[in-house]
Amino acid sequence: MESNITRIFTDSMILVGITVCSYMFIRSIQVRAKGLAILNPTLWSGIFIIGLIQFANLDFTSYMIANKTITFFLAPMTIALGFSMYDGWHLIRRYLKPLTIITVVTVLISLSLAQIGAKLLGLEGAIAYSVMPKSVTSPIGILIIDRIGGISELAVFGIIWAGVVGNLFGPIIFKILKIKTALAQGYSLGAVAHVLGMSRANEMGKEQGAAASAAIGFTGILTILVIELFLRMNIIHPLV
Repeated sequence: MESNITRIFTDSMILVGITVCSYMFIRSIQVRAKGLAILNPTLWSGIFIIGLIQFANLDFTSYMIANKTITFFLAPMTIALGFSMYDGWHLIRRYLKPLTIITVVTVLISLSLAQIGAKLLGLEGAIAYSVMPKSVTSPIGILIIDRIGGISELAVFGIIWAGVVGNLFGPIIFKILKIKTALAQGYSLGAVAHVLGMSRANEMGKEQGAAASAAIGFTGILTILVIELFLRMNIIHPLV
């Protein structure tokens, strides 16, 4: 029976359909619950898929190969964020200098905390490098991993986890710290939680969404530049 179940779930179209339907189903529940943050569709559909892989005794690589149709669109979707960025360009142009400084500092802190956390947990080598690009989108994160060495699947997991945490707790932090400015809310969500942060920012308002989109682009570009600088200064050593 187990082999029959495995055979059914190795069909690419079935796996793609399950992935899309599980996300849409949980998203519909979240909409009915008026956007309740804890019902994050990425989080719960991911948990469902992990359970399915275990139940059907599937290999994770096989699942990823089957869903290449979906993952292919990650890069075009990242580029398409430019349309949203255009809507808020007046905000970015007005605060270009402070936003650039803030983004550089954010990138440096993010990379440093990732490595400090890895050392405290006793992680080394490829595993430690895999957590570095957690605050950028998956396509950019994979490019960084290809440059420095690491495990792309683990990097993607870290990126998704950072996005889910930012999506869930970002609005709560804004309330605690009394951050009410649209630019500050949107930009911080985009810089820390990338696409999932932008999703939350869009729910908060148009200006927040545009600022988050701009933050994703700036953070991605500056993260790549900082990583390259670290490599040239021998602060980090590539494993590839």
